[in-house]
Amino acid sequence: MKNTLKKILFVLILLVCGQLYAQTNQNWAPIGAKWYYSSLHKRDLGFWPSYTVIESIRQQLFQGKMCRVLQQKVYYKNGNSAVEGEYYTYEDSNKVYYWANNQFYKLYDFVSPVGTEWDVYGIEGDNFCDLIPGSPPPPPVATRQLGRIKKTKDTTIMVNNLPLKMFKSDTVTGYKRFALERETIQRIGNTKFMFPH
Repeated sequence: MKNTLKKILFVLILLVCGQLYAQTNQNWAPIGAKWYYSSLHKRDLGFWPSYTVIESIRQQLFQGKMCRVLQQKVYYKNGNSAVEGEYYTYEDSNKVYYWANNQFYKLYDFVSPVGTEWDVYGIEGDNFCDLIPGSPPPPPVATRQLGRIKKTKDTTIMVNNLPLKMFKSDTVTGYKRFALERETIQRIGNTKFMFPH
């Protein structure tokens, strides 16, 4: 009986330690990290969004994965702001995944070779409702659709004396035009916008 209890206790300790290691070993999106992006909207109406902030706000078990929850908030030129949503993301083996359309999609891949392709789920469209002067704009009327991107460049750069992988990608011909424009840097993300658009 004592041996059985010892074995159970040992297994429980291993599970707890393994879970703690997995939670702290994730380099992606540490809690409190913030990304600032210029507005994706091209209109200049005085109170149109001027910038978007994506913040890692918590860690949460979701669909069997220990995720970093990223909150997207838009700050308008008139001083107002609005939370546009939360995104569930996680890192596994130098690949970052995000939840969309009821499943996880690969967002960033820092280990696969140039030429690797993967499906992304992005936002298409920039159709907005009529606006009431002085109020923040309503959320965009956009459709979310499946696209495919291909890694076109892979290199290593130094950031704060740390060697980090960086890649560029492009849209695969024949698929919806979703891209991760500009560079995507390990531990940092895409320099144009976090998610495909």
